[in-house]
Amino acid sequence: MGTGSVVRAARGLYALPDCSRDHLARAAVGGVLSCLDAAREQGLAVLRPEPLVHVRAARGTVRTWPGTVVHREGLPEDGGALGLAATLVSAARCAPFAVAVSLVDEVLRTGRCDAAELAAAGGIRYRAWQAVLAAADARAMSGIESFTRLELLAVFGPLGVEVEPQVRLRGVGSVDLLVDGWLVVEDDGYAFHADRTSYREDRRRNQALSAAGYVWVRFAFEHVVRSRGQVAEQVLEVWSRGRPPHWHDLRRP
Repeated sequence: MGTGSVVRAARGLYALPDCSRDHLARAAVGGVLSCLDAAREQGLAVLRPEPLVHVRAARGTVRTWPGTVVHREGLPEDGGALGLAATLVSAARCAPFAVAVSLVDEVLRTGRCDAAELAAAGGIRYRAWQAVLAAADARAMSGIESFTRLELLAVFGPLGVEVEPQVRLRGVGSVDLLVDGWLVVEDDGYAFHADRTSYREDRRRNQALSAAGYVWVRFAFEHVVRSRGQVAEQVLEVWSRGRPPHWHDLRRP
């Protein structure tokens, strides 16, 4: 004890000095990680992390821990961590809607679960989970694309304007989102757009789009993750100016 190799975290609870807060909370409560903490442990991309640790514990227990949200819903029967589907259901319960949808998009895209597995996971009476499944789309290629899609659908859906993900345009390639058939919305994560080759390719695509009469707007990771409707407002402003008269459809062969 006196060497500093072990610290007393609480009465009857000792930990190594570098023990993560997630593991400490899980041990203190006597449960397993839940919600976005479990999703991160499963290797999923959590774009808006929750500042508090979420832990699932046995029903009837009373143990708590500072900075921890305890869901007393029972532990997994096998005594291990939450499974992937159960993790997504738990995220749908308390995470922001767009975050939960982005996780399901990722799981569907990567094939880690199929739609039938996910539909059976939450039960037909769990409305929050059913809403997440209804909004999910396996075509989304990234979390920020999922965020943008949902934000645009909230604005353009009531107007009867279509928002299509991952549309392939002749001479351009696939675009992240296509609004009303002519307005291209691209999300540029730094990891995939920082090198010289990607820089040149982005400009080639922009020129091809402009030559065909498409209008395009691009957003960075920070724009999307920190947006509170501002991305959709900017796209709506551009859309309201109308489709250029020289536009021709590159979706056709």
